[in-house]
Amino acid sequence: MINWKNYYYTEFPDVLRTYSQTRQPKHHCPHCKAPAQRRCQVDKDIQHEPYQFRFAWFGITLFDQGLFTYFPEASKRWVRATGGYPLPVEQSGFGCVRVAAPSRLLFDTDNKDKWSEYVTFWMEETAQHFEQMSGVDPHSFISRVSEDKDFRKQSPFLEHLLNAAEARFYLN
Repeated sequence: MINWKNYYYTEFPDVLRTYSQTRQPKHHCPHCKAPAQRRCQVDKDIQHEPYQFRFAWFGITLFDQGLFTYFPEASKRWVRATGGYPLPVEQSGFGCVRVAAPSRLLFDTDNKDKWSEYVTFWMEETAQHFEQMSGVDPHSFISRVSEDKDFRKQSPFLEHLLNAAEARFYLN
């Protein structure tokens, strides 16, 4: 069992920084709204990265993209508070990239028990820190992002996260 708090705050930032430094897109796509310095190209090889790295990056990307899309002013506050984590981007053709949906970091082969452990940690951190850092309460955030077409794509991982969020933040 991984100590998520230790990994998330001690190891993950350095691992993500190192990972993103070697994966800058070759072209500057003017269509992508992600700042060029925050873009980190992902491809099919991402599935071979350790699950704890991908799960942690999923959570950060869900916050970042959910705020950017549904709470623009809060997004600015979040980026100021966090410094702006690298965003996973993927090729969309002709040298263009787009920000990948957070679920792009999850795979059917991921271990559901390990995911469940991560979700427990993520819910606790969300309850303790998210509103302070973004100005958006977790209930409002989860309610909005769970309506997004990329979030609604049913996978057992997203379904588990949503069920846990509904229980924790009383979305019913």
